[in-house]
Amino acid sequence: MTKKLFALVAVIVLVGAAGLMRAGADRLPSVDVAQAQAPTPTVSVTTLPAMPGKPTPGPAAPSPSPEMPLVTPEPTSAPMAGGAPTQPPVGTAFIQVEGQVANPLSLSLNQLQHMKSLSLTLHFHTYTGVPLQEILAQAQPTFSSDPETLMRKYVYFEGFDGKNAILSFPEFSKAFNGQLVLLAYVVDLHDVKPPGFVQLVVQGDKSNARFIKIARVIVGEPPTPH
Repeated sequence: MTKKLFALVAVIVLVGAAGLMRAGADRLPSVDVAQAQAPTPTVSVTTLPAMPGKPTPGPAAPSPSPEMPLVTPEPTSAPMAGGAPTQPPVGTAFIQVEGQVANPLSLSLNQLQHMKSLSLTLHFHTYTGVPLQEILAQAQPTFSSDPETLMRKYVYFEGFDGKNAILSFPEFSKAFNGQLVLLAYVVDLHDVKPPGFVQLVVQGDKSNARFIKIARVIVGEPPTPH
């Protein structure tokens, strides 16, 4: 009997509590579900309108110009004070053979070294060079080689510092004395010292007065004094 009474009381209490809960819920203000939801932030992307008119082009790339040809200036000789082109003085780079000859020569040391050469020991020195006859054969004198003509012909040697020498054809011609005359470029196994690079050597001379450094050879007649 007691258990039934306790169960009945419990049911009454539960029913009353449920009624109170419904009554409280009716008195609560209504809340809009849509408003209760937190607003979702939005991101705005703004596109700027295009500027009116035609687009302004950027600076145009330079058009390739035709390739100009490379011009190399021709080498020119440096002028001397008087305006004439410079060149090595006679006797320093070459010796001149001129006068009454059909084939004037400008002989360098290298050319002399490739010509027929002889050596002569004289006055305790040994000279090596080209015989004068060899050079005259290349220059080709324009006068006759008969003794009568040769007796009146000379070879004039112009040197440095006002030094000059003269030889008559009978001194070295085979028709007369036939002495050896050298244009020597080596003395005692050494090159001829400047000025010039060639020294006159006359076999029969007891003095070396005519042993000058040569700059120019003039065949035929000695130059007329001014």
